[in-house]
Amino acid sequence: MLPLAATPFHGAHAVAPAKPAHAAPATASAVPSPKLDVKNWTLANGLNVLFLADHKAPIATVQVFYHVGSKDERVGIRGVAHMFEHMMFKGSQHVAPEEHARLLKEVGGHVNAFTTEDLTAYHDTVPPSYVGFALELEAERMRQLKLFAATVDSERHVVEEEKRLRIDNDPIGKAIEKFRALAFVKHPYNWTPIGTIEDLEKVTPADCQRFYDSYYQPNNATLIVVGDVDETAVRKLIDQHFGGIARGPEPVRAAAEEPPQTAPRAETLHIEVQIPVVVGGYHIPRAADPDMSALEVLAAVLSSGESSRLHQRLVRREHLAIAAVG
Repeated sequence: MLPLAATPFHGAHAVAPAKPAHAAPATASAVPSPKLDVKNWTLANGLNVLFLADHKAPIATVQVFYHVGSKDERVGIRGVAHMFEHMMFKGSQHVAPEEHARLLKEVGGHVNAFTTEDLTAYHDTVPPSYVGFALELEAERMRQLKLFAATVDSERHVVEEEKRLRIDNDPIGKAIEKFRALAFVKHPYNWTPIGTIEDLEKVTPADCQRFYDSYYQPNNATLIVVGDVDETAVRKLIDQHFGGIARGPEPVRAAAEEPPQTAPRAETLHIEVQIPVVVGGYHIPRAADPDMSALEVLAAVLSSGESSRLHQRLVRREHLAIAAVG
């Protein structure tokens, strides 16, 4: 347990009207699962592709998931994965800085990106007729990004300001940062994707180039195309724009194994806040473990929404907290 800071939660709770006695209750098993005809193939250079034709609306999405996140960093460059989320919009060989987003917005598209511990994702939502254009832009920056010193410095400062805003000036952020450091003693989950000011200040263009060459490769990425588009046409466009990119070196993964925790760990942060909070957590299995589905259901029952067990007991009945969320 880690008594640290508080977070508000806003939800909704409603009581459903009673059903007639003859009405059979709907169950999850009674509702048929949608049959999704997802196609999956791999290019010769190792790029994994997922495709789903969905003609319900005249829209399409192009997404590139790079299998790299903050867990692939080391002490000294913590935050560099998050910097790349920004730097990928700062210009490549044939596309000027900020032009990727501007060009797609001009044709009615929407672009964004995010970084987690395990991956960095870039997604473009466009009219179906511009899927080829989005693919061309994503292929361009996959291997032709320009990492100028000025760009590195600029995005370093942007991420540092995010760190100050979301973590250093936010009791909740500071609590989560301390919680992660307490929960993991060896594994790189010890830090969050936002990085550290200390390391962000040290990141050099050479560090960025090594990171880019190591992880921004077709054989370390998954390309997803979903929408009102034809599979044959999409396959041709993907081959045209990504097929000529050479396969990169196999990325080196962090080998640190987290030792088993044998006793509770606790720490208190003394911060000037109006309302204190207790943050607690448990180690769980890997994402592919067969127990994960049951654990996700358990987490929802315990702490998801105002009908959850923790909210009902701590907030509604015992009035010990103003929020209980997980």
